[in-house]
Order: sequence, then structure tokens, then C-alpha cells
Amino acid sequence: MRTLLNARVMYPPLLGKLGPFAWAANKFLRMATIATLPHWQRGLADIHQSRPADLLVRLLAKPVFRTLAKSGRLQLALLAWLSPSTAPIAAPFLRGAPAWNQRTLTPAEAFAQWRAQTPGELYTRLHRIAE
Repeated sequence: MRTLLNARVMYPPLLGKLGPFAWAANKFLRMATIATLPHWQRGLADIHQSRPADLLVRLLAKPVFRTLAKSGRLQLALLAWLSPSTAPIAAPFLRGAPAWNQRTLTPAEAFAQWRAQTPGELYTRLHRIAE
């Protein structure tokens, strides 16, 4: 769980004076994520954060995330910085572009339409190769 809460692995290499920002952003995101976890779940993962820390980070995080939620451009800019290969995939959605096809497919329909193997078929194939 501690590894999952370490956002530093997702940041691109930072130069010069931006390094401390990454440390602060990592700490903030970690505390904000922990604040969303129920206390029983924190106990299972041996993660501790006080209730006053939860309250403080919630008070700080809400306006930040509210601002991000209002601006697709800001979300896209942040995404392009944090995950450059993801930005082109998410850009149409974040820019509000309509879907090419309004129909939602079930997983089975999507696998059939694209002639893709299902996870179960891939799993079976993988085990045959391993034998």
C-alpha cells in the first residue's frame, strides 16, 4: 500500500527548482488519498494519519480538485505533464468532444466486434505456452 501511495514514480524528471514541488505534491496527494480511506482500512494497511491531518488536507484539497474539475484544459495540461502518453487518449473527452458512437458496448460485444481474445482465453493460452 505504501508503494501505491507514492506518487513520485509517476512524475516526469524534474529539473532545477521544481524538485521540491514534486516532494510537496507527493506528500499532498498521499495525505489526500489517505483521508479518503476508512479508518478500518488504514489499520489493515498499517497506515496512520490523524483526524486533524485528514481535516486539514480535505480543506486544502477540495478547492484544488474543484478548480481542476471545472477546467478540462487545466486537467489536460496537468495530464500532459504527468503522463504525456495518456494525454492524447484523454484529450477528446477532456475537451468535451462528442463520442463517435453513442452506444455503449458490453465487454462481450466489444471483444466480438474487435475480434479480440477475452481475458479468459488469453489466460488459458498463457498457461498452455507455459506448460
